[in-house]
Amino acid sequence: ERESEPGPPESNSVAGLVGRLKCELETVVADKRRISKERDDLKREVDGFLTSKSTLDEATRTIERLRDEVTRLSESEGAARDEIDRWKREGRLLRSELDDALKEFEVSATEEI
Repeated sequence: ERESEPGPPESNSVAGLVGRLKCELETVVADKRRISKERDDLKREVDGFLTSKSTLDEATRTIERLRDEVTRLSESEGAARDEIDRWKREGRLLRSELDDALKEFEVSATEEI
């Protein structure tokens, strides 16, 4: 009966079966290594994306904080300009009053002389 089975004689023997199983086991082990490597590569890639996203989120928060600071400084600058303009007006008013007082003094001093 054994001679009538198809295939080479070693494929039907225990040694042939062991050989085929060993070959399949080597293929499975190689596939497992390949899959493990691909998994590790994907994990590193995902970790890189997460790190990039975290960095991007932090940069976005920093930009928003700086934008708020610029807005605050712009408002402060506007208030400071308003204050400077008020001082200039007061200074012009005081100068005008001083000029008037000086003219009165010159007139009275001239009249006395």
